[in-house]
Amino acid sequence: MKKIVSCFISIILFIFSTTTVRVHANDGSKTTGQERNDVYKFAALSVLDTLKKAMPTAPAGWTVADETTIDSLPEPESDGANQLYRFTYQIHYKRIAGIKEEKKRLTEVYAESAERHGEEANSQIDDLLKQQTATSLALRKATKHKNQAEMQRLNDELEENGRKMRAIHAEVDDKISSDVDQYLLKDTEVLIDIAVNDERAEDVYGEPVTVAEAAFAFRREGERKGPVMWQEGKTVILYGDWQQIGTGAFRGHVLHGPQNQRVQTIKITITGAGKRVLELLNQMDRKAILSLM
Repeated sequence: MKKIVSCFISIILFIFSTTTVRVHANDGSKTTGQERNDVYKFAALSVLDTLKKAMPTAPAGWTVADETTIDSLPEPESDGANQLYRFTYQIHYKRIAGIKEEKKRLTEVYAESAERHGEEANSQIDDLLKQQTATSLALRKATKHKNQAEMQRLNDELEENGRKMRAIHAEVDDKISSDVDQYLLKDTEVLIDIAVNDERAEDVYGEPVTVAEAAFAFRREGERKGPVMWQEGKTVILYGDWQQIGTGAFRGHVLHGPQNQRVQTIKITITGAGKRVLELLNQMDRKAILSLM
């Protein structure tokens, strides 16, 4: 009888201990998920802090207009069962020295040039408008009488008239552009964008440039956008395991999963004037940035 009771107690203890372990295991699973998020955020904030400290100070006459806030971080991205250890940092520099004076001068030169060249073209445009009116009236009569040959001739005349008018406007625009060219606002802003563990780099065009330890680096110079606008060039630097997959397109090799919460690729994009970008790039603590990988 003692043996039976002893055996029964052993069975009860076994069942109880098994149930307890299972409950704790489930609780542990939930805690582990939260812990993974906490680890992700702590590591990401640490990386962002390193990137922030690696950035150069604003040049003389410039200021930091905007910057990524690093005291908080959104929930990590998820790709099914995997957690994506991916985030970005940005800093935006703006020039304040001389900007008001340069804008005022550009506006004045543009207004004077537009008025002068516009007046030069007015007589030609007036003549074309008179011709267009006369041709339109003649076309209306030809259409009324169903004179197909005359209709075709007059339509061709209207088309040629329109071509001449567009050419005059284009010539005026070219003259204005030439006058204001030296007054265009350049070297006014620089944007540094750093993507950690990005797997795609697109629209990467320009001339290859040499950057120590970079897998790829390209520089595309600025270009004019309209009569008074200038779009600065762009420098793209890729660190890590990158392969070119097409014209201007690259793919970064990044392993996912909790065990791969580490920096594997870094993409640095700097938009700004060539000399200014080079200046800031040389002042950037790239050694600290690369130590993250």
